[in-house]
Parts: sequence; C-alpha cells; structure tokens
Amino acid sequence: MKASSKMNIVGALIAIVMVILLLVPQPAHAEQVNGEYTIGFNIMHADKKNASIAEGYWNQPAKVFIKDGHIRIHTTINKHAWVTKFAISYNGSMNEAKTISVDEAANTRVTEFQVANFTDLVESNVSVYIEEIDYDHSYTMYFKFKPETLTLVKAEETQAPAATQAPAVTEQVQAATPTPAREVMPAEQSELQKASPTPAPSSTAAAAAEDSSQDSTLEGEQSTNDLESAGAGEGTTETLGEAVPDGQPETERSDADQQEKEASEMVESTETAGATNLPTAETEALEEGSSNGNLVIIIAIIIVLIAILAVIVYRTRHNKK
Repeated sequence: MKASSKMNIVGALIAIVMVILLLVPQPAHAEQVNGEYTIGFNIMHADKKNASIAEGYWNQPAKVFIKDGHIRIHTTINKHAWVTKFAISYNGSMNEAKTISVDEAANTRVTEFQVANFTDLVESNVSVYIEEIDYDHSYTMYFKFKPETLTLVKAEETQAPAATQAPAVTEQVQAATPTPAREVMPAEQSELQKASPTPAPSSTAAAAAEDSSQDSTLEGEQSTNDLESAGAGEGTTETLGEAVPDGQPETERSDADQQEKEASEMVESTETAGATNLPTAETEALEEGSSNGNLVIIIAIIIVLIAILAVIVYRTRHNKK
C-alpha cells in the first residue's frame, strides 16, 4: 500500500473521530437550587466597553435570590443622596428599581430588580444630583454580572411530600382496621356505660375492686387456690387478680390491642418508605444525563469500530489486487 493511501486512511479516521466528539453533547450546567447567593458585577459605560464612574456608587457584591428559575438582585447604593433615580430594563421595559430599605444615617439604599440571566448586559438609567458642586446629570449604564463568582449562601429548605401524606395514610389504615365485636350488655349496664365510660383496667383499679367486693375477693382466692393445686404458675394468678371491664372479655381486649399495634407499625413503615424512597430532582437529572452520555459514548465506539473494520477490508482487497 502506498504511503499516500495510508495517510488518507489515517486522516479519514481522525476526521471521523473529531466529528463524533463534536456530536457528543456537552453536559449542561445544572440549574441553581432555590436559595440566597452573592455575585460580583461591574457597571459599564454606555459604550459597553469602559467602566462607568457610577460603579463606585454601588457596594460589592450583590445579593441574589433564586426561586423556581426567577432571579432577583439586591444591590446597595452607597450614595443614596446623590442617586435620585435608578431604573432597570427587564423584558423590554425600563422600570424604577424597587426600594427595599433606606438608611439615612449611613447614606445607603437597598434596591431590588429582576434579571433574566447572569450573562447578558442589563441596561440601566440613573440620575445623579450633587448639590455641593451643582451637578445634575442623567445617563445610561450597563450592569455586567460575573457568573463565575456566584456563591451559594443559604439553600431554601424543602419538606418531603411524604410528611404531609402521613395523616391520610393513618386514616386509611384506621378505616381498614376492623372494629372488635362487643358482647351485648344488659339494660342497666348499657345505661351506666353511656353515662360514664368504662376506664382502662389497671392494677390500682383491680386492688380497689378487690377491697370493695368481699365476694369477688373470696371467689378470686378460691379460683387461685384451685389453679395452684392444678399446677398453674404465678403469672396465671396475677392475671386472674386483674380487673376486667364489664361487658368486654379479655380475649376481645387482646385482639383490639394487637390490631391497633399492627396498624401503628403499618403507618410507621409507610412513612419510612415514603421518606427514604423519595428521589430528588437533582438526582434524577444527574442519572438521566449520565445515561444519555453513556449511550452516546457507546454509539461513538461502534462507529469507530466500523471505520476500522472498513479500513481493514479495504487493505485486504487492495493487497489481493
């Protein structure tokens, strides 16, 4: 194979690789999260080439507040008495900047205005009046922000949606939990229960019940003696000594307590799963960008392999000739 043919093939391969690299999309800068930032800036003359003398009338840096892609700028004018007018162009219209606060003693004024981005020059009209030298002039100047100096001060705090959905999940679990059946009460006991709800059983109530009813005590002691003679343990004796609310068997109370415990555990597991499995918008964006980049790289490798294979086939056929 001639040297010129080899050079042509190498040049073709290099050209293919360069085209592939140009086609690979470059990763875009992630959008800034909501929060407070600082940024440096210059104030340019109307010719957009030289610095304006008014740059000394503004303090550095400016504050930036980003909320869902909207950018608000807070600047501090250190010559409040001199700068009588300050207007900013936004979306094609020139409007007076909003005054946030004024400190007459320090001769400062904090103003706010909106910008579309940090790369375009922002046109501004100002009027300066200095009584001591009888200076009164209005002119145009441009704010030139420095994106590389954008620094996050405080990110906006956000709450996970799972926390707000927890009460609804609790209500659904409670609605799905069956209500334990209750034994039909006699007429007198039903009226007494409506007038005064039955308190939860406790060891103190059991002791009071034993003191107030001699018959119940004798019956409990007799039952205890019978169980001890039959081989019952100390735990069974203590259980029989506890008072049971009228009309609610011990088995039904245990079932209700168990169901409430299971419902509570189900709510806790649901809240934990919702809080731990909640992906952030930034994580999804990074994963999507990574998958797209990997796909492009694979395609580029396949194209390069095809090109190399074509060169090998070409050389084989040329050698046979």
